[in-house]
Amino acid sequence: MVFPAEASSQGGLDYGGVPNRVVARVIPGMGEDVARRAADAVRSQWASWVREVYPEDTPQVLGFPDPQWVMVPAAAGGYSEQFVLAQSALAARRRLRSFGQPLVNGRHLCSLSARWPVHTPPSGAPRHQRDEKLSVVNWVKRRAPQSARAPRTPSTYSIASAPYRAEVLQRLGDPTVLRCCQALYAQARPLEVREAPVAGLAAPGPAAGLAVPGPAAAIGELAAWLRTSAGPWVHPDRWNDLTVAQALAEGQADRGQGQARQVDVRKGRQAAHDLSEAMGRLPGTHLAVIVQDLDGMGKFMREDPSPQRHRRVSGLLSTIAREQVALARGQVDGVWVHGVPVYAGGDDLLVLAPAASALVLARAVHDVVPADDLPTASSAVLFFSQGASLRRAVSSAAELLEQAKSLDGKHGLAVGYQRRSGTRHVTVQPWVPPDGRTRAAELFEALSRAGGYDLSPRLVFDLERDVGELNGLLHADPGLLDAEVARLVRRHLGGPVAARSADATDRRQVVHKVRDFIVDLGRSERGRRDNFNPVPAARVGVFLRQEAR
Repeated sequence: MVFPAEASSQGGLDYGGVPNRVVARVIPGMGEDVARRAADAVRSQWASWVREVYPEDTPQVLGFPDPQWVMVPAAAGGYSEQFVLAQSALAARRRLRSFGQPLVNGRHLCSLSARWPVHTPPSGAPRHQRDEKLSVVNWVKRRAPQSARAPRTPSTYSIASAPYRAEVLQRLGDPTVLRCCQALYAQARPLEVREAPVAGLAAPGPAAGLAVPGPAAAIGELAAWLRTSAGPWVHPDRWNDLTVAQALAEGQADRGQGQARQVDVRKGRQAAHDLSEAMGRLPGTHLAVIVQDLDGMGKFMREDPSPQRHRRVSGLLSTIAREQVALARGQVDGVWVHGVPVYAGGDDLLVLAPAASALVLARAVHDVVPADDLPTASSAVLFFSQGASLRRAVSSAAELLEQAKSLDGKHGLAVGYQRRSGTRHVTVQPWVPPDGRTRAAELFEALSRAGGYDLSPRLVFDLERDVGELNGLLHADPGLLDAEVARLVRRHLGGPVAARSADATDRRQVVHKVRDFIVDLGRSERGRRDNFNPVPAARVGVFLRQEAR
């Protein structure tokens, strides 16, 4: 084994080292046999998942999965020549696809993958999902990881509300907070569907330095619910007749309960509202997709294609992947980031995180890539509402990553958001500004929380109106540019946010900080040093001030 290097030394791969490609050297004459058996192993694993989801009737899917492989014979030369040939051959092989598919009449096509027809939902599918138009492939992708052997992956609602629930858990010793949680749990108990808890949601009690009143068993049950099932129900807006009816049906299906149970929607909404009043803030309603990819990895691997170097690079990528997963599931700068890693391969990454910690996590996972040993990493962070389509958000994040890589020299950071209304904006910055100023991610982190003051969206309108004049000041009088941006910020900086008023710093200091953030980001937009465009960064900054909580 050359790629991944750890497969032979450890006898397997952990979560952080799952590869999407394999490079191996084998005894001459055995290459084709080994490659075919490896591809068959992929197909066999997929077939076992299909049987798990459809145990009664195992449907067949033509053309999926389709592992691609090439073999370069020993006669082609040494490893260096073979690797270059193999890369070219694999690229050519992937352009050749077999689309064999029987004609299917009278059936709709899958809403996610229109290549295959809609198939009957598996018997284990929740009731509220059974009307979805999905093919066998997508039913298996949806259901196999959610077998009875493991809890569900956290929902978008659970990720968005994780910082809020972590704070609630730490304040269960407060009688008012405890009483509100008990009232909420009383209504939400029939809706319970257990998920894997988002990392960082610690149980209260002696370990947290709290003395929680009440029977230990009851408090433990309440804390477990807050960690694994309360994600959607701490939001007052989730308590409506349709949402509760769907969740009730799903929960009963999962627990095998055939008898209907009643939920008082009004009392549930009031309990969630009372909890937010006791906490002094609302739960977060947004989360982010974080994607990262190393720049020019193919070219980098061809520069010195020796097996020793490739094994060393593979080992580096596995180490990076493990560190990134640990960061997502752990703390950054002493604070839990509540990340949920989806894929980590070392050279690319996909993580979900609450809006409040997404930029901190994006900076941390970027910084574990060693600058001297690997190519630079480009990143994208897309913020979206907890109720929006996750598939659309992931697709949009991939588009943002391409914009980040479009900068001269790549190594870009794209930060954007999309609202449920369809509004969408993005700013693209170089990770490291040419003049060595503060990095873009740190500027956005500070802009999202500086001073505890609201920032009016009208700032964006004024910047957009005056961008031509401001761009002229960049070259004519930079000091006047700073003064004019400060005036606009001062005009649109509101009073202290009530929940954070104790942390609010002097207003003049906040004005100067926000001015510096906007000026620095405006001078780096799209990597163009000769043009001042603060509007994209200001749009994202205002969004973060409103939603990154």
